[in-house]
Amino acid sequence: TYLILATQIFKMWNKELYVREQQDAYEFFTSLIDQMDEYLKKMGREQIFKNTFQGIYSDQKICKDCPHRYEREEAFMALNLGVTSCQSLEISLDQFVRGEVLEGSNAYYCEKCKEKRITVKRTCIKSLPSVLVIHLMRFGFDWESGRSIKYDEQIRFPWMLNMEPYTVSGMARQDSSSEVGENGRNMDQGGGGSPRKKVALTENYELVGVIVHSGQAHAGHYYSFIKDRRGCGKGKWYKFNDTVIEEFDLNDETLEYECFGGEYRPKVYDQ
Repeated sequence: TYLILATQIFKMWNKELYVREQQDAYEFFTSLIDQMDEYLKKMGREQIFKNTFQGIYSDQKICKDCPHRYEREEAFMALNLGVTSCQSLEISLDQFVRGEVLEGSNAYYCEKCKEKRITVKRTCIKSLPSVLVIHLMRFGFDWESGRSIKYDEQIRFPWMLNMEPYTVSGMARQDSSSEVGENGRNMDQGGGGSPRKKVALTENYELVGVIVHSGQAHAGHYYSFIKDRRGCGKGKWYKFNDTVIEEFDLNDETLEYECFGGEYRPKVYDQ
C-alpha cells in the first residue's frame, strides 16, 4: 500500500494548477493519469491508471473484390464521441464505428494486390478496458465568428451499456450478411489464415459516474455525480460540487435533468 499526493506531482503544461481558472475536463483527466502513471513507473510501481482505463482501437481497412484486410492498433484512455445530430449515446457510438467507403480517386491502394480497391475504412474496439471513460465532445470552435462554442444538444445515455456491437467481433457479426462482411468477418485471422487468439472483452458497463459542465464555452462550472460501490453507502449516489458533498437521488428523472444536456429547464423534483 502506498499513498500518492496528486497535487505534488500534477501540473498542467508544466505550470502549477490554478483551481479558479476553467480548464477542459478531458485534458485534465488525460494529463493527470499520464503524469501519475509516469511517476509510478519511475518508482517501480504498477501503472494503475493505464491498467484500469486503457483500451485498444482497431483501425480497419477492408478491401472489396479482394481478400485482403489491414489493421492498425491504437491505445485509448477514453472514447471521444460527437454530440451533434445524436439523440442518444448509442447513436453517437453508431456514428463512431460507421466508417466510410474509399472509392474512385480516393480508393485505397492495396499493397498486396498492387492496385487501388474500393475499401471500407472504419474504427472499432479490439480490447475494452476495465473502466470505460466516454468523453462527449461538447466544445468546438466556430470559424466564422472566431469563437469557442458549446454544443448543448440533449444526448441520452443508459444506466447499463452493452459495448459488444462496437467491437471487432460485434462489427464482424453485423457484417456477416453483406459483401463487406464476407471480407471483414475474419479480421481475427492473420494474413496466412491462421486464427489469432481472441481478445477477452468486458462488454457490459454500469454507469458509476458523470461529470457535468454548467455554463458556456468560455466560462462555467464542473460538478460530478459518483456512485458508491465499496463504502458503507454502497449503491447510493453522491453529488460532488466543490467542497460540498451530499447524497443525491439519481433516478431516471433526475439523470435526464442533470446530465443529458439540452435547453435549460427548471429543476423541480417530486418530494
